[in-house]
Amino acid sequence: MSTSAVHLHKQLLLHPQFPTAVQKGRATRKAALVCAVTCLHLGGPDCCSPTFLVTYLSCYSGTLHDEDRVLRSALMMMEANNLSPKMLDYAWGAAAQAKAASSSIINTSGSGAFGWLWTFSGVPSARFQHNMHNFPLGMAMPKADAGVWSATLPPSVNMTAPGPRARPAVQPASWAWTGEEAEACPPSVQTLIDPTYLLPAIAGALSSGAVHDVVMGMEGGALAYAVMATASKSQDVRRLGYQVLELALQHVEEVQEKKSGVTRDWTSLGVLLKSLRDSITQPLQRIPLPVASFVAESVAVVTKPSHALFSAVTRYLLSRPFLDHAEVRLLASLAPPPAPLPLPCATTSVSAA
Repeated sequence: MSTSAVHLHKQLLLHPQFPTAVQKGRATRKAALVCAVTCLHLGGPDCCSPTFLVTYLSCYSGTLHDEDRVLRSALMMMEANNLSPKMLDYAWGAAAQAKAASSSIINTSGSGAFGWLWTFSGVPSARFQHNMHNFPLGMAMPKADAGVWSATLPPSVNMTAPGPRARPAVQPASWAWTGEEAEACPPSVQTLIDPTYLLPAIAGALSSGAVHDVVMGMEGGALAYAVMATASKSQDVRRLGYQVLELALQHVEEVQEKKSGVTRDWTSLGVLLKSLRDSITQPLQRIPLPVASFVAESVAVVTKPSHALFSAVTRYLLSRPFLDHAEVRLLASLAPPPAPLPLPCATTSVSAA
């Protein structure tokens, strides 16, 4: 069975029509992916190679959609055999193909190895913000058992449309979805980025040291997204979030000590991150959602001195030694009161003589 699975897996992925069959929108995409990834899990390490890693990354788009979850299981199988997506800077889709096409990172824009991450096909600022507001807090960390391949088959995908009498299932909200359900991913979650894949990519961007990647990671929404991960129910997901926060604070301190090529005023950002750090009483502590939301929303404020709430948030942070988890504050509550409206002018009617 294993030998047949290895052979079939190779024939599928090397078939000249496979790239066409798995294109998004194709009716054959789901069946082809499930077939290939099932063979991968049945065949085990003998199915893993750098070439096939590139193939799966080229099909992947980083989301929690059922098809991407199937591909994610394939990537975890590859990673268990020392073929990590880190080799291609966690790039997906066309970006993965472009990186694999050259022995060196092609970078004509000077944006660093992770320049793909901030582009339209990656995770631009608006997409980071959407994912931050809809972070799947209940999602469990997927695992791949390196010893029992047949037990790690990809998530089930409904291959047939429901019958006319089928009653629609109640779909969980994005924050309540665990990723362990047998049914298909709910529409509210399908377009979200998989945090267990995105957070390591953010950490890689910050670790690269490239000025553009560091600035985008801190100010482009990635840092705020990582803050939300500290409110996750999963300790493993929180670990990924805390890793990003640790790297971020390290960059802030390097900028303040003028040991970095980044020229930004991140003084207030440092106060924010230290206020959160000093409020933690145990390793990988789960941050209350209101506190995580306040910090995540505040990142965009304290990195822009021209922001209307910059002074108010900075004063609030400096007025206490650390963030009190029992004190729930909203950014709107820190806004200065609006200026009083002018009194209506008195009018006098003058009658003609």
